[in-house]
Amino acid sequence: MMPGPIRETASVIRDGNRLIVPRGADFSGCCVQCAGAPAGKPIVKHIAADKSALFGRGTVMPSGGTAGSIMLLLDLLLLLIWLVWLVVDWPKMRRRRVSFSLCASHRRRRLLFRWLALAGLPVGIALLLIGIFGNQPDESDLLPFVPGCILIFCGLMSLAYNPDPKLAAENEQFLWLKNIGGPFLARHPQHAP
Repeated sequence: MMPGPIRETASVIRDGNRLIVPRGADFSGCCVQCAGAPAGKPIVKHIAADKSALFGRGTVMPSGGTAGSIMLLLDLLLLLIWLVWLVVDWPKMRRRRVSFSLCASHRRRRLLFRWLALAGLPVGIALLLIGIFGNQPDESDLLPFVPGCILIFCGLMSLAYNPDPKLAAENEQFLWLKNIGGPFLARHPQHAP
């Protein structure tokens, strides 16, 4: 079942630093980060659920033994939960659709971060694997290992710093969006509790 068309809406309000919009809302009148003039066509995005609570724990790196094995199993279990979450959330994500705009500066930033994530993660993983499983066991194996780690880190950080709105909460009618700029939030009325 395809959702209905995007509709221009005036019922966009804020709740602190969150934006409350109806599902399928169009708030593309100005940049969602700086409230500047939009550049290009509006961006239509299906918003995925925020999985940061799943991985929001600090990393513990024990030095092997039983504790290291337990932490490795815990990380593998979290990866499995994340993959199941991704499959379960896919149909719901198709119903979380919004349309927004970005100014030229934020649009360039979005493009840069998307390319860094799309290219940096696979290339970083490939370099990391070459560094770990290289044919010659010597110090030159660290040459691809270090750039691989750097590219993976940059790719993951680019996903976090992408200027797109992200889902904070939802109910049947409305979406609470985070990662919205202060100037854009200031243009909308505060939600009365």
